[in-house]
Amino acid sequence: MRNARHLTHGLPVLGSLAVLASPAAMATSVWGIDWTQNGNASATTSLLLTPDLTDQRGSAWVSAPIAVTSTTALHAFFEFRISGDEETWDPADGMAFVLHSGGADDLGDGGSGLGYQYMTSDPIVAVEFDTFSWGSEHAAPHVAIHTAANTDITAGTAPVAIEDSPFPLARQTDDAPNLFAWVDFDPSTKFLSVFLSDSDVKPDDALLTHNLGTTLDDFLGDSIRFGFTAATGAAHSRHEVLDFSMTPVPLPAAAWLLLSGLAGFAALGHRKRAA
Repeated sequence: MRNARHLTHGLPVLGSLAVLASPAAMATSVWGIDWTQNGNASATTSLLLTPDLTDQRGSAWVSAPIAVTSTTALHAFFEFRISGDEETWDPADGMAFVLHSGGADDLGDGGSGLGYQYMTSDPIVAVEFDTFSWGSEHAAPHVAIHTAANTDITAGTAPVAIEDSPFPLARQTDDAPNLFAWVDFDPSTKFLSVFLSDSDVKPDDALLTHNLGTTLDDFLGDSIRFGFTAATGAAHSRHEVLDFSMTPVPLPAAAWLLLSGLAGFAALGHRKRAA
């Protein structure tokens, strides 16, 4: 419990992502990707991380992990909305796009923990969109990059990069546009870049950059997941991901198993002919 008020399209790819086989429980396919939801999260044609209720926390992870190497680049795009229906609305707490090496059932703290603090896997790469500041945390709304889950992410020294959001992150009126974000990792420069806009046109300049200092496989391991987390506390918001794409798009786990089986059968046949 970290908060006294709260209870708790595409770009050229530089490397490759290979889907690893992994059984997925309660997976839902959205945008051609299988997602596993935890806590208060749900999925239909979009990912609802939390409803507009108090004391909620949710995560949605890609069901099948992906294999990364020293040449793997990441280019992710998502459209999201943090909203509420009350006339006097105190939005909280925020949401995050997260890379980690844990399981599809991982879920962290609620409230200001944004659903990823104290997850079982560490280190992580989390891009957070925070609508409520607490303690020595930077004033909200802000966008930040965190690389450690097992720490107090509201501490002023916790993020490795942080900036005020150029847009209100909470969209109180129905006519307010959704927000759009791009997260890129370049393995040649080791830089992670975050772009944010209130239109689907990618800005020329990144809002945030951070030199990870190494490649994704060195930092997180050679098998990782990506997904989203969010949380509410005594104040609340609806946190929703409305569109998502990544270059390249991971295959569903079942498709990977089928292709793996066909590849193994073909290789076996080749060895027999060679013999």
